[in-house]
Amino acid sequence: MAIYITGDIHGEPRERFAEPFANLTADDIVIVCGDFGLPWWSAKYGKSWGDKKRLNWLAKQPYTTVFVDGNHENFHLLNNLPIKIWNGGHVHEVRSNVLHLMRGEVFDICGLKILAFGGAHSTDRKYRVLDLSWWKEEIHNQEETENLKKNLQAVDYKVDIVITHAAPVRFLHPKTKDIGIDWSFFCDEVAELLTEIEPQLQYKMWYFGHYHLDWVDHECHCRGIYTEIDQLL
Repeated sequence: MAIYITGDIHGEPRERFAEPFANLTADDIVIVCGDFGLPWWSAKYGKSWGDKKRLNWLAKQPYTTVFVDGNHENFHLLNNLPIKIWNGGHVHEVRSNVLHLMRGEVFDICGLKILAFGGAHSTDRKYRVLDLSWWKEEIHNQEETENLKKNLQAVDYKVDIVITHAAPVRFLHPKTKDIGIDWSFFCDEVAELLTEIEPQLQYKMWYFGHYHLDWVDHECHCRGIYTEIDQLL
């Protein structure tokens, strides 16, 4: 069994998955760190056939694809999908082998405790339309915050891997400074929550997407991931 992890795919899995995952089996898992982007279109807009085509392609793959939500998701569609228990945590079932890891859940996968928490602020909101191309649910609510803290208390704040879309501020500061970006630009409500809980957590590696950059900081035990693909097991 192998676990692979990558960053934002924005509704198009085939470009990222087809070649590198061609030989995976039913025992393997692919994790996406947010901005999965499927399903995106409501049927009333007449464009949902594209989503179905891509999701049906994923459903035909032997492996299981799981993802945390990013900020570019249709939360009205996502949050109305059936909920089930998978490897000890709650997921939305997009397809039988395509699953959304709900916020604040802790999963036991191949002996690894994996914490999932999606969401981020869309910095391009002014170019988008509420409830059509961005949704307020991109930011966590109080229930999701409480779920996160409850589940962390249950494991004594000890996990192996953290999967998020946004990242704690201290992970971003050195990298954004290097590329000439003001880190405060990314300091949204989700980053603030993750910044609050990060010092309390014991973890081996923290993976996050969102920033469309690939880098690793071994000192902070964190990995910003976009188009690259890592193998965890």
